[in-house]
Amino acid sequence: MLYVDAGDIEDTSNQLSNLTKGVVMHRLLSAAGCDAAAVGNGGLLRYGPALLERYALAATYPLFLANLVTADGSSIAGVRSHGMLGASNAKIGVIGLTDPFDTYSSFFGLEPLEIVPLVRRLALELRAAGAEFILVLSHLGWQHKETDRALSNDADLARALQTEIDLVIGAHTHHLLPQGEQIGRVWVVQAGVYAQHLGRVELVRDSSGWRVESCQTEAVLESVEEAKSVLDEKARIEAELEMWLAEPICTFTGDLTHAAATECGGGNVVADALRAFWDAEIGLSLGGIGFLSALNAGVATRGAIFERVPSSANPGVTSLCGWQILEMFSSGLDA
Repeated sequence: MLYVDAGDIEDTSNQLSNLTKGVVMHRLLSAAGCDAAAVGNGGLLRYGPALLERYALAATYPLFLANLVTADGSSIAGVRSHGMLGASNAKIGVIGLTDPFDTYSSFFGLEPLEIVPLVRRLALELRAAGAEFILVLSHLGWQHKETDRALSNDADLARALQTEIDLVIGAHTHHLLPQGEQIGRVWVVQAGVYAQHLGRVELVRDSSGWRVESCQTEAVLESVEEAKSVLDEKARIEAELEMWLAEPICTFTGDLTHAAATECGGGNVVADALRAFWDAEIGLSLGGIGFLSALNAGVATRGAIFERVPSSANPGVTSLCGWQILEMFSSGLDA
């Protein structure tokens, strides 16, 4: 049996993930026995490609991503474009894809590669290396098209590569395909979201080679016992983070007030921090969102700050005209 993941194990709604920019989630997925994973946008889009190397160091499995490269055409550190996995006596070639958001080019200097010719070339390389079955781990999404790109979903991928690939295990759009979808001779499967279902694909071998015998999804019920290996790793992570969160990082000489719709001490601290970080002339923060509750004067630990500023929203710097700033203030102060 092979256990694979199609991306986005990183999720800021989970505190452990949020605190570590998704790194420890790959330790948990490793403890669960994962054999391979695609790179989703959960960490890459928020934190940039530098985090992928940290994810790879935390994981016991390979991370696959083929269709984004650095500006000089090199693979991103920490990922593989394609590779081989073995289960029983089957040699399975794996190719990883992710949704090529325009942000990757404009903010992180990554270059998207045209998907169909790329997968065709990599599939041929894998066949030449002995692969008997080609699996695409895809974070493109099922019937998902947000841009004018020629191809941006798993259905298009399957239609375009009928003779090159055999199976697409997808994610990103959170679809549940209970028995999978067969497009020509290529199967596409997706098992929903948040581990509410487990997808299962059975392969059999006949005179023509390995082929998909069946696809199904199984509901993960509350009665399912949680794996001890994962719970033990979670406990180790929590112990490590407990010490880190307890570290004092600053002292406030006055109370930091909180208000949802007006200026407040907490919002001002965040605005000051943004201005200092970017060496900017003005710092702007939404008081009710950027700082969630009051904080008394005195020594503040990292944990106390995180409780009040848990947002993963990435800071940015831009140039604005005076009228734009006035418009923002006017809108922000409008009850």
